[in-house]
Amino acid sequence: MHAPEIELTSATTARGVWALQDVVRFGPGVTLVGYGHYHETYENVAGQWLIKSSKLTRLREDIVTPVCSLYISKRIRRVAGKLATRFLER
Repeated sequence: MHAPEIELTSATTARGVWALQDVVRFGPGVTLVGYGHYHETYENVAGQWLIKSSKLTRLREDIVTPVCSLYISKRIRRVAGKLATRFLER
């Protein structure tokens, strides 16, 4: 995560947006590169800032191999998510 934009909304609350780029290596030669943002809210409790909520929004995900790079559309991610959920429920 990098380049945070944090706004104080009161003396004890704030909200922020963090840019994200992550890399997930599934195995030799197969990597997922993702881009997006974390949208968070914060609360100051007893003098300490804590994360109250956090939501990741993805803008793009690419599968990268030594041979090619593939863009994974929202539709494909949604279908893959449903299939993974069904598989894990078994």
